[in-house]
Amino acid sequence: MHKIFCHSLMAAAATAAGVVVTASSAFAQAAPPVEETVNFQGEVGSVCIFDNVVDGQLGYNGFDVLDSQDVANGGQSGSVDLSCTGSWAIEVSLPQDNGSTNDLLGNALNYGVQVEETGLGVIAANDTGVGPTISLFPLPVDETLEVDMYVANPGPIPSGSYNYNVILTATPQ
Repeated sequence: MHKIFCHSLMAAAATAAGVVVTASSAFAQAAPPVEETVNFQGEVGSVCIFDNVVDGQLGYNGFDVLDSQDVANGGQSGSVDLSCTGSWAIEVSLPQDNGSTNDLLGNALNYGVQVEETGLGVIAANDTGVGPTISLFPLPVDETLEVDMYVANPGPIPSGSYNYNVILTATPQ
């Protein structure tokens, strides 16, 4: 009788162990996957950057005009790279004397500056006879701008050193 009782006890233990193993396996397989959404946001404001400035050279026609577009007489356009990430506007100041030997601007018949972009032509200008232009552009840009200036004197230009600067302003819109 003792043997039967031992066999019964072992059978009961084996059955209980099987139920525990089966129950834990079934529980692990029944867990559903977990999901979560992660969102991202960002903004890029419009910015403009000038880079790679190349100074221009004024050509002299031998009498009364200094002009950077007078290539035959030593003139050379200045240039600057402009990058804007969005809409932008551009304007340019009148030439300003930057330590010239003689004051041509005070007596000039006319003087001015223009800024040109290869695909668009003249995009900004400022002339004593016409005044400044401000141009607006709706698209980003990454181009080299050509900058030219001139001074027309009422008579012969005295010998000396002539130094001018112009200020370009690109404004993000």
